[in-house]
Amino acid sequence: MKNLFFILVVFAGTCFAQSKDPNTLLKKVESKYKMIKDYQVDARIKVDVDFLKVPDMNAKIYFKAPDKVKLDSKEFAMIPRQAFNFSPLSFMDKSYNAIYIKDEPSNIAVVKIIPSDDSADFILSTLWIDTIDNVITRVETTGKRGGTSRVDLKYPADKKYPLPSAIDFYFELPQMRIPSDPREKTSGAKKEGNQPKSGTVTITYSNYKINKGISDSIFNEKK
Repeated sequence: MKNLFFILVVFAGTCFAQSKDPNTLLKKVESKYKMIKDYQVDARIKVDVDFLKVPDMNAKIYFKAPDKVKLDSKEFAMIPRQAFNFSPLSFMDKSYNAIYIKDEPSNIAVVKIIPSDDSADFILSTLWIDTIDNVITRVETTGKRGGTSRVDLKYPADKKYPLPSAIDFYFELPQMRIPSDPREKTSGAKKEGNQPKSGTVTITYSNYKINKGISDSIFNEKK
């Protein structure tokens, strides 16, 4: 009887939480992001990690739909790809189950995404969605290989396009071998301890050029 009561309580709570359709929320976000065919933008990147000293750097980021992205910098730029390649469409190009969790102040809806496609590289993502402007303001993700990450996105007052003015990317990695900075005298990988490694990447964007047309050749790797 106790187990039956527990199941009924969980079922009732789930039904109550599903007061909004998560797929409708996500479709609105997807529709807005599809307005972006390409862009290029100047970026100022600050990296703060436990295991590596990296100076602030300047870069130019190029994007072309659906998934071409390039970071161009004359400076050392070993940063996680997710830090400068965030797009909610990457969560939506695979099969998934979406669950509406709750509303938060300032018109924010919280939705969890669980991929049903084995090729997805994450096992769970939580999205904070601005339901007025249909943009994502925060993402927390747990990867298949372990480690978690969080992206906080800030937008300009004019949100015609859903492109941030700044992001903070927080990440935690499992035990790993970290490549040395090539500018250091010592070479080879550093063997780190058993504790997870964490870090933050902050990117500030300026001088967006949106939907002006970008050649595919820009994304070709230099030989």
